[in-house]
Amino acid sequence: MTRIAFLFDRDDTIRFLGSSFGLPEGGRTTLIAVLLVKLGLADPSIFADPNFVLDVAEQQTISQHILNLNAIIQSVATSHGMAVADVHAAVFELFGADPQPAGGIPLSTRHLGGLFSLDGVHPSNNAHAVVANLFITLAIAFNLRVVDAGARNMPDEYKRLEWDSTEMIDHITGVVEQWRPSFVPSLRPSSHRSITSRLRTIRSAQISQSVPRTQSRPICRR
Repeated sequence: MTRIAFLFDRDDTIRFLGSSFGLPEGGRTTLIAVLLVKLGLADPSIFADPNFVLDVAEQQTISQHILNLNAIIQSVATSHGMAVADVHAAVFELFGADPQPAGGIPLSTRHLGGLFSLDGVHPSNNAHAVVANLFITLAIAFNLRVVDAGARNMPDEYKRLEWDSTEMIDHITGVVEQWRPSFVPSLRPSSHRSITSRLRTIRSAQISQSVPRTQSRPICRR
């Protein structure tokens, strides 16, 4: 849970904001906090506020609790002769912050690394493919019949060289609205226009310094 793309470390924060703004070494803040600072809706000092940061000890506590719960699930399943699809291990032991190839696509657990959707929590098409392969492997091991559905070309909208600015605006405003803290006003139509204008300005500047728009294609998997 502490390694999902929703949580940003210092490298992520620098990558998106150009500075860590004092985020402690080993600490993790949230995607929504980074977006709020990016949009000028929050002061960068929030990265020094414990209410917006998980320190190393807190991350270890959460991770250990997840491991304990997974161990219980494995124990109960084993006692009943049942298989367990360990999605946690399939994703976080095979992939990390540094990209690893899967089906010819470099994937990582970082934001926009191809394994998580834009909200940083839900799995992308690529992650679903990893999990599907895990289930298929277990099904075969238990002599279950697996139907070959054939290859599918499925564009993954969360693994791109570049984003269309309009799409990015729509997605980010949706994410802000979904995760916004209580001190941030709701993105009602009037405020939405203001934030949309600000996002367009930010995104236009990024695009002008990035790859040509002709390269803005989704990376697909089989």
